[in-house]
Amino acid sequence: MESDSCQIDHIIAKGVSGDRLRHLKRHFGLPDGFDPHDPHNLAPMSAMTVAGRD
Repeated sequence: MESDSCQIDHIIAKGVSGDRLRHLKRHFGLPDGFDPHDPHNLAPMSAMTVAGRD
């Protein structure tokens, strides 16, 4: 993947909170202290994938 077609984005959306975040933590076995803003919730994604998430 070329660098100009790749962006860094959140795996679990940065705006997720409350019941939805609790559900995702349980579903994916994430620790209680998981924070969507932490670096381990970031991954390279194609620019088209990121654009489609808006």
